Amino acid sequence: MIIKKRRFKYQKKYRGKWPFTVDEVTLLLVHVPAGVPAEKKEPIKAFAIVHMFGTFALSGILEQHGFESIQNSGIWADNPEIPDTKKSLSPFFEFVKEQAIAWSEKANEK
Repeated sequence: MIIKKRRFKYQKKYRGKWPFTVDEVTLLLVHVPAGVPAEKKEPIKAFAIVHMFGTFALSGILEQHGFESIQNSGIWADNPEIPDTKKSLSPFFEFVKEQAIAWSEKANEK
């Protein structure tokens, strides 16, 4: 169940750190069942990236629920400094964490 989404565009603040080959992605915050019986447990929050090429999991839990891995997406940029590796997603994940906290705080205000 998708509960939030937000679009991100390449910005100057990402100079050299933008980890994608595309200029824009949409971040999805997804609730997935936590286990059996699911109704007795809080859902797990996980993130996915959407682009016109598809929806790609940023975590293994979403891959287990049928989302395609970002590993094979074609939108995760190669790292020009280290051959055969991808750019770090860490700076983007830090931003994602900030968004999750902000979304959570807004939900608690309601």
